[in-house]
Amino acid sequence: MKNKIRYGINRKEKMIFTYLIQYDGIDGVGSVDFCAESKNEAINLFNQWCVADNKIMKPVSIKNIEIIYNESDAQEYGDRYGKGK
Repeated sequence: MKNKIRYGINRKEKMIFTYLIQYDGIDGVGSVDFCAESKNEAINLFNQWCVADNKIMKPVSIKNIEIIYNESDAQEYGDRYGKGK
């Protein structure tokens, strides 16, 4: 399924989604979520997080990425927040 570009209330800002990324355990957890405008942006944030927070210098295998609904993210981003599936 291709991501459709949807725009916020003022038509200038793209919608924000919460992407849940499931990965091969590097920290004993195995999943993390990021708010991003696209799947590619979420993957980039994940890769930065792996290096900055976990000091991982090699690529981490991503098992699954999905859009989820997060109430606190919805409150923070308001009309820009996409509800996902």
